Amino acid sequence: MVEYKTIRQFATESGYTEKAIREKIRKGVFPEDEVWLWAPDNRKLISIEGFNSWAIQGRELLKGVVVASSSPLVIKNDQSENELKLGVSPLVLT
Repeated sequence: MVEYKTIRQFATESGYTEKAIREKIRKGVFPEDEVWLWAPDNRKLISIEGFNSWAIQGRELLKGVVVASSSPLVIKNDQSENELKLGVSPLVLT
């Protein structure tokens, strides 16, 4: 098995778009020399092992985190025009 893949190859296999991968690299979400590296021919290569470690570490960090939605929860009453807006609804990741 190849340990490093081009962005195009990795996009095909991972489900991330090439654009999303490049943005994660640009923003530092995928750390250089951990998830990706520069090849001798000046191409960016993705480390499969590095990506797997990143995914597992991220999942562990998110356990128990409460994420608030910016959208209000709206409940409509079928029998009237009244709406009940409950504001921010939390989502707990487990």
